[in-house]
Amino acid sequence: MSKHQSEYEEMSSSSDVIEMQGWAREYADLTAASSNFKDRVRSVARGFGVTWSRARGFYFGDARTVQAFEYKAAKAALDAERSRSQSRTLHEQLVATAQHLERVDPGFYGPAIDQIREQVSQVGLEDRSLDHAQKSRAQKQ
Repeated sequence: MSKHQSEYEEMSSSSDVIEMQGWAREYADLTAASSNFKDRVRSVARGFGVTWSRARGFYFGDARTVQAFEYKAAKAALDAERSRSQSRTLHEQLVATAQHLERVDPGFYGPAIDQIREQVSQVGLEDRSLDHAQKSRAQKQ
């Protein structure tokens, strides 16, 4: 059997269908624009690279089979979105910490705020509130 054929094999166990349903719902929780089921299914379809009706089947657990390429695409999309979600959460926590330290005593906590700024840049997200905090600290000194 060629590699190409194996990518399109059906994965027919009911546990795969149930797992895809869980992944579809989690992906929709992370990415959907609203709680409306159409928005949630649309988000799953885009993320998993499948048609809307196929995504609906995954979302509601109506799909009878899961093909190997669908399984791989869904897992990759969900893993990427989980990573983005964790980065956003970490970013929000770092920004909140820096803002708190800025309110408490910007002079004393200046080095800590600078370290947090460095960590935020490593997360890969930018936040203008940290730029503002650094400028105001520089003006006070």
